[in-house]
Amino acid sequence: MRKTLKESCYEIWITVFGLKKENGKNIAKRGKKTLNPALLLFLVALVAAVSGCVSNFPFAQQASIANPTVTSETQDLVLKAEAVPLEVRSGKNLEIFFEIDALKDLKNLSFAVTDACLFSGGTKGPENIELNANKTRDFKITLAAGSPGFDTNCQIRFRANYSSILVAAQDIIVLSDSEFLTEQRSGKIGERVAQFASTDNPLKITTSFSEPQPFEDASDEFMYIEYSNTGSGVLEKLEKGSVVMTAPGNVKISCDDYGLNGNKLTLNRDLTFINGRAKKSTCKLTTQALQPADSKTLQLTANYLYAVDNSINVKIKQK
Repeated sequence: MRKTLKESCYEIWITVFGLKKENGKNIAKRGKKTLNPALLLFLVALVAAVSGCVSNFPFAQQASIANPTVTSETQDLVLKAEAVPLEVRSGKNLEIFFEIDALKDLKNLSFAVTDACLFSGGTKGPENIELNANKTRDFKITLAAGSPGFDTNCQIRFRANYSSILVAAQDIIVLSDSEFLTEQRSGKIGERVAQFASTDNPLKITTSFSEPQPFEDASDEFMYIEYSNTGSGVLEKLEKGSVVMTAPGNVKISCDDYGLNGNKLTLNRDLTFINGRAKKSTCKLTTQALQPADSKTLQLTANYLYAVDNSINVKIKQK
């Protein structure tokens, strides 16, 4: 007669443990030397896994399934959420645990549930706080399940808003007429490389020029500034006054979209992002070499508001 899975399993337990049945109870065989407990446990686990008998293992317990954690990440922060439980009966409470890990210094950090679906209760988290880089903020939101009259799935949406800062620097290299000709004839002019550097942010600002550097003294050049959202969150606009450039002494500069005050250029209008990009800005540069090889740096800072959205799915069950 073909053995059942349970019978086969017990034969394995008896073989490995040295067990036999007496009066319906499993007892150790007498006169046998017992195995090292650690080795014994390893052998049991190995045999059980191969034989498919885990559910019939007398000492086995069903592994609990952890609630999945929903994670959103940008270059500025990591946002995690976990709902407990994932299935809740009408009228009972649902707890959502949130964790925000700051990768940079964040200001005006606020959090809210933006769509509670069929739940009610407090939907606000932290409001307008500062969270420094490498710091964490934990909090919990409790919601009560409604009574839709039938079992249904709910998608609870939430958003974290914050402000952060981008810092960038662009080299401007200007050569006097004589130095420009000397390096051009010797072929060394191409060895001078103007560097661009920027912090890593979801907002990306880049520069390009109408001609390659180095520039010749007393020449007119154009610089183009491009703005893009490279993160997974929402960047609606750069607000008026939020971007400031400091011009170096080897150029005179004027830009559309920017007002000039001394050597400071400040964004004088909102720049709205559409499909992840904002309108490009154009600047006119007039070079002035104060020494044969004049290399200086244009500095740029941008304060921006960013939003990270996500959601978590839970099920409402009727009583």
